[in-house]
Amino acid sequence: MSIETTFSIAINPDEYDRATKSDIFTSWLVGVEPEFKISGIDIKTLQPPNRNPMFEQIGVTEEGIGYEQIVQLMGDASAIFVELDCGGELYTALVVQPRLPAGQFHYVEVPAGKVEGGTFQGTAAKELAEELELEFEAEELTRLDEGDGIYSTPGLVTEKRQYFLARKKISLEELQAMQGKKTGVLEEGERITVQIMKIEDLPPLHQIEDANTLIAIALYYEYIAKEERSLEETIANLA
Repeated sequence: MSIETTFSIAINPDEYDRATKSDIFTSWLVGVEPEFKISGIDIKTLQPPNRNPMFEQIGVTEEGIGYEQIVQLMGDASAIFVELDCGGELYTALVVQPRLPAGQFHYVEVPAGKVEGGTFQGTAAKELAEELELEFEAEELTRLDEGDGIYSTPGLVTEKRQYFLARKKISLEELQAMQGKKTGVLEEGERITVQIMKIEDLPPLHQIEDANTLIAIALYYEYIAKEERSLEETIANLA
């Protein structure tokens, strides 16, 4: 079935190719299951030409559906829960930054970032270096979820996220130096402050406002519970 592609925005031929041949557009279109009878796509927004598209908003016309459906094509992302062991006490590192859509200037969340041409795991290591100034090899990070990733808002957004655990032993001096540190890539508009807190002092899950942080912490708790069960089983087998 042929799909007519139109543009609500003024665009030149180069921009047409950039929009319709971008990874986020083609990977989404190829992955759409055949039960969706798409007859038309109208591209409504596109990131500036100096950037590889990580965001496009499109309107989709489907046979038998009497209205245009909006889809926000967004690049996938990685998110990381950090466990810092300081003399046997376990801490985590969160980032505080402005989030205009949420209307909050001091929004608290786990480190995360968009996958741009690399792997989910490699992106996680890159974000740890940029946002927390912690150096990890990608292979040192442990995957917390399974499959292709977790959709954030499947009724609107194509973005999937994969979640990782980063563990490191750290001295008290290093831990204290991280608290309140200003980090982030200023050229990308990041204004990040690092927040250190004991893992045992994290708020209960039902009080966490950020979905990404909620998922990361819940997956971490599940991972720790599995570790503890495995240790108990090992000890029982040795008895």
